[in-house]
Amino acid sequence: MLQFGAMKRASVASATGEATSILVDALGRGEFRPGTRLTEESVASQLGISRIPVREALSALVARTLLERRGRAVFVPSLDYSDLEQIYVAREALEGILYRRAAAVMTEQSVRVITRLQEGIEKASKTLAIDQISERNRAFHFEIMSHAQLPLVGDILSNLWDRTRYYRAFFQVDPQHRENTNNEHRQIIEACKNRDANALVSLHIQHRHWLLDRDLPWLNKDDDDSETPRKPVRRRS
Repeated sequence: MLQFGAMKRASVASATGEATSILVDALGRGEFRPGTRLTEESVASQLGISRIPVREALSALVARTLLERRGRAVFVPSLDYSDLEQIYVAREALEGILYRRAAAVMTEQSVRVITRLQEGIEKASKTLAIDQISERNRAFHFEIMSHAQLPLVGDILSNLWDRTRYYRAFFQVDPQHRENTNNEHRQIIEACKNRDANALVSLHIQHRHWLLDRDLPWLNKDDDDSETPRKPVRRRS
């Protein structure tokens, strides 16, 4: 596996790409809490590369709204309930369009793919492998939505999902959340088998509202210090 310590002669472009990928993974796993300040020096030191690719990686993530710039400093965004509500409202609208279009063209092969993904989610749930649950949950939903064949809408949704990766990983710690998610996914699979667009959209809305009503109001109540980032570690496959 590629390690930054062995990349002394790597191009700035390749190092920037790898640094960006590692930081996105670290954000998704909660390695950096919302509100954490990220400096070029600290990230470069942890990854064992120069500051130039780190600077480019941080700028790229700011452009994708996964990080935010305050003056000359870069921080992990702290989303409040209003921010998260807006993201989930937007997701509900856009994903509803994709689910409805996808339902009409789902094939037996497509159903087998999402069934295998759900089996992987349930296996990861038993060992509380949060990173695997999050990855497979995203793959499950985007596999369905890909059949709508609206890639530009998919790109917008991908950005919205990325902006809430930390919070979705936070939800997965709750066993009730995992149980509800698994139950709803099984119902979604049945709706896909039956090409039932109304049921598919209804289940999607039900899950969004469950998050807004139960989980999201409790976020951002932890006042612990978040200035010191934890080291981003490359996830092993």
